[in-house]
This record gives sequence, structure tokens and C-alpha cells, in this order.
Amino acid sequence: MVVDDDPAICALLKRSLVNNKWEVNVFNSPQEALEYGKNNRIDLMITDISMPQLTGTELISKIKASKPDMPIIVISSSINDDVIEKTAKHGLIDYFRKPFDLISLKNRVIAKLSLISK
Repeated sequence: MVVDDDPAICALLKRSLVNNKWEVNVFNSPQEALEYGKNNRIDLMITDISMPQLTGTELISKIKASKPDMPIIVISSSINDDVIEKTAKHGLIDYFRKPFDLISLKNRVIAKLSLISK
């Protein structure tokens, strides 16, 4: 699942990750992503931090309440110590600063998903 209020980022990540034959659901609204997550399996979430209505930090907290083992990758231009501190309490989270290297991000997704399938 990809959550970012920037439709271009969502489209880029979906196009890139679908090439690996993964099902990729994208949401420009964190609230829609949260609703989807209540009733659907999510193997991994990639999320921005700075979004309207519900921040990525709040989304992570709510998603982790029902899916504590789900890996999360944060992509944001506003990664700082405060963000890391607030999100780290929910487990190991990977961070990529925008603009990010797409190949590195895909490699991290592969590594995270390979841990799930073991």
C-alpha cells in the first residue's frame, strides 16, 4: 500500500512496484488508506509524513494498532529527529528522503517482503 497526497508519487511507485508483480493499492488520502486497512490484508506500507487531515505519523500509529508486524517505509522531504522519534516507537521503520532513489526503495521493499514470506 502506498499513501501519499501527491498523485505523481503514487503513480510512480505503483508503476515501479507493479513491475515486480506485486499488487499495489495507492491512496492520496490517509483516511481512505486507514479504512482500506481495516478490512484488507496489507503486507507493507509506504507512506509520506506530511499529509492533510491525518499525518503519516498518525496513520502509522493507527495502522500499527491492528497490524503491529506490518513493515513500513516512510518517504518524506520532512524527515527529522521528531518524526523518527514518533514513528520509531512502532517498530523498525525505514526512511527515505524525497527525492528518493527508486532502485534503493524497490530493493528495500524486496528485502522487507522477503522477510514476510519466510
